[in-house]
Amino acid sequence: MLQYTIKAPSRLRANIALPPSKSISNRALILQALSGSAAFPENISECDDTKVMLQALELMPRVIDVGAGGTAMRFLTAYLSVTPGEHIITGSQRMLHRPIGTLVDALRRMGAEIEYQGEAGYPPRAIRGKSLRGGHIDIPSDVSSQYISALLMIAPTLKEGLELRLVGNVASRPYIDLTLHVMHDYGAKANWTDVDTITVSPGRYKPCRYRIESDWSAASYWYEMLILSNDEEAVVSLGGLRDGSRQGDSMVRYIASLFGIRTIIERGDCNDSPHMVITKALRPVQRLEYNFTNCPDLAQTFIVACAALGIPFDFTGLGSLKIKETDRIEAMKTELRKIGVVIRDHDDRELIWEGGHCDATWEPFDTYNDHRMAMALAPLALIHGEVKINNPQVVSKSYPNIGTTCASLDSSLNNTVMIYLIILIVALGIVCAAYEWLQQRRGKSQAVVMPEQSSCATCDGVNAKCEQECMMEAAVKDVVYFDDEELDAYKGRPSDQYTDKEAEEFADVMYTMRPEEVKEWNRSLIMRGINMPNQIKDDFVTLASEG
Repeated sequence: MLQYTIKAPSRLRANIALPPSKSISNRALILQALSGSAAFPENISECDDTKVMLQALELMPRVIDVGAGGTAMRFLTAYLSVTPGEHIITGSQRMLHRPIGTLVDALRRMGAEIEYQGEAGYPPRAIRGKSLRGGHIDIPSDVSSQYISALLMIAPTLKEGLELRLVGNVASRPYIDLTLHVMHDYGAKANWTDVDTITVSPGRYKPCRYRIESDWSAASYWYEMLILSNDEEAVVSLGGLRDGSRQGDSMVRYIASLFGIRTIIERGDCNDSPHMVITKALRPVQRLEYNFTNCPDLAQTFIVACAALGIPFDFTGLGSLKIKETDRIEAMKTELRKIGVVIRDHDDRELIWEGGHCDATWEPFDTYNDHRMAMALAPLALIHGEVKINNPQVVSKSYPNIGTTCASLDSSLNNTVMIYLIILIVALGIVCAAYEWLQQRRGKSQAVVMPEQSSCATCDGVNAKCEQECMMEAAVKDVVYFDDEELDAYKGRPSDQYTDKEAEEFADVMYTMRPEEVKEWNRSLIMRGINMPNQIKDDFVTLASEG
């Protein structure tokens, strides 16, 4: 058994060349094949899922073994159903226990010839490809969005097109929207025609030149490292990410803001893609509640971050975690007990931690042949000094080593940093570039536009949900001072620990402002980690409500 020890750096400074998006790569490969083009998309992912799919589409062997690639299993099942030929599709032992019946049933209703080779509802399967009729199909939508995406991608090839009605709460809707977006790029006519219905017209995909953007889920582990780092001046630049990306995991920058992480877009020359520069800027929330229905692959990252920092949480929308590479809910419960954290689940869809602890064993972390377990747990080295991880090579599934090591490291980095980054290359599959201090970043940066949230004006320091929303808004804007630099001396002071004289300093600033400025002033305080004194909160709410 392979085991790595990961040691923590004292400082974190890096420019990171992220891998291409696996989600977009896999969709583009299927659509390119359906278009009849021999060319493949540019900047394609080197993840295991994508490699398996690429090999299958190039060679089309009779027996296709996708290994642990759940995405490849689902997308290829639909693709092979409409492609002439006979094939058997199988996978790893874990894959043979991952359900596929919902997708197979839907394909059969459209006329597909699919036979189970083992237990009904599970791989392997024999598929005889042919022309399918399509029409109206109802499908449960609360298990895996990949079933829906698989059907949507083949829909233009169907004689009658497809009217797909989603039954139940839609899981991971951003991934469905991502599929529709890529389909549009290839010339498909596919749109939401009702709140629960997607209609795809029959037609042909058009071959096109397609370039894959970088992967937001890979970026999430760098956000986690910043969250857990003790380096207050930590800065990481993430290249190739698209502002306004359709990737569901792009929500990481907003969730991370609740942990005090600020994201800025740094734009280069007109031909260069922007960089996301992330820094530590704010205090973290005291408790976190979040629904991960639209971004379940981020859940493990923030479960670990909360547990490491002692932040109680209630995370919902986790139903799909039970059917991933492993049962991620049970795996998280087991592995976090090793560091003395006791979390509990509810109804297989919710994980809760109220601060419960047990005796830590400090055993090496197991990865369960699950790439996201390895990547979510590795940054704990930043809290505990070092961690041991069994079988870290599983990260190749979504964050592979692209064949190079760090191009160079600044000589000022100590040996611990060097060790840490080298291990990250092997254990996390990271390709990193040379260290820079980013002296020009302020001059070239532009604040990220945050989706509109509730106003901070009514936050009183008691309503955790209000503060959570306010911090998400504040963390992606530039700091604006109101001639109140002297208030920085109170950074971190609890709201109930100000003297009346100290509170008067805040009041003197506040009473010089117009009502509409008071709201912005509150955001400024939050971004600077300053709690407003309890003595002036009533007056603040009154003034802000007038603005």
